[in-house]
Amino acid sequence: MTALQYGISDTLVLAKRSLLRIPRQPDLLVGFTVQPILFVLLFVYVFGGAIQTPGFDYVDFLMPGIIVQSIAFGGFVTALGLADDLKKGLMDRFRSLPMTRSALLTGRTLGDVGTNIFQLVVMFTVGLLVGFNFSTSVEEVAAGIRGVFHGQSLLSPMMATKLLTEFATMIKKGDERQQVPAPRLTDRELEVLKLVAKGLNNRDIAKELFISENTVKNHIRNILEKLHLHSRMEAVVYAVREKMIEIN
Repeated sequence: MTALQYGISDTLVLAKRSLLRIPRQPDLLVGFTVQPILFVLLFVYVFGGAIQTPGFDYVDFLMPGIIVQSIAFGGFVTALGLADDLKKGLMDRFRSLPMTRSALLTGRTLGDVGTNIFQLVVMFTVGLLVGFNFSTSVEEVAAGIRGVFHGQSLLSPMMATKLLTEFATMIKKGDERQQVPAPRLTDRELEVLKLVAKGLNNRDIAKELFISENTVKNHIRNILEKLHLHSRMEAVVYAVREKMIEIN
């Protein structure tokens, strides 16, 4: 046998060892079977109503992310397994045997690739049952992979139509917002906002205006509520854009 044949044989032996440990570790079996099902069902039926995907079917939007997440978790499992073998001294034992050194890594990786494929099959099956489907053909997927490999950007006609529709809706909403007059702030609120724009904190603003810090907090809270914003920085940017204040 050649060195390559020995390496392949050692890799297959260690991959088999990696797969045979699964029945002895129920947590791994649960991780490869039950966990993918729970992730899909959780994000579809629990969080599905809270996440908006305008122009896209939520399940079609969800499944690629879940798949990438599962692949990333699979990489962690490989790394943790190798670290555990190293901690228990198995690596030293393997090095003492007449075997290819690279098989220590390739064998474990090959075994975990097999379990990841099984996990993806389970996940795809559950995804299809809850409404996931492919909107492109195999030829289009292959052409897209070739295009990305050569540095091109890929956007399917259906996706382009959805994006253009969404952009048109956003522009229309932006025009409607511009027609609505800006909320009116009191003179004191404008003074507070100007000092916020200068970088002063609540204590410095209170000293500058001879008021308490609680009063400053109340003014800032009122400003954010009137402008429908969430932070001081957003309020400053909005006020400058709408020419409510000027920064010297």
